[in-house]
Amino acid sequence: MDSLRVEIDFDFIGGQNAILLKATNITHGFVEVKSTALDLGDDRSLYFLNDARLLGVELECEYPTILDPGETNQVIIPLSALTKLFAQHKVVRPATIRAVFRDGTGASFFSASRRLI
Repeated sequence: MDSLRVEIDFDFIGGQNAILLKATNITHGFVEVKSTALDLGDDRSLYFLNDARLLGVELECEYPTILDPGETNQVIIPLSALTKLFAQHKVVRPATIRAVFRDGTGASFFSASRRLI
């Protein structure tokens, strides 16, 4: 599969262990992702994310762990991946979150980024 770049605009939604991104438009290899709900189910996780600060962060996940098998237009990022990444960089609040997704071989991938105010 050829590489696919994904530009997203999202909110953190889902359970305490995941962030869900829902694609709403796919055009010319670009995917626009929009979500509106916010419910992490864990006040501490929510506080941690709201209290995070960094110019930018990047994380990688393999397809099997981030694609919802029932919904091809949804991507799930484990919250643990962000928590670990933030801890490693002593993050207080990210200005940008960029996620890079690869398949098992690492050959196919797409990236998603969100600029935070």
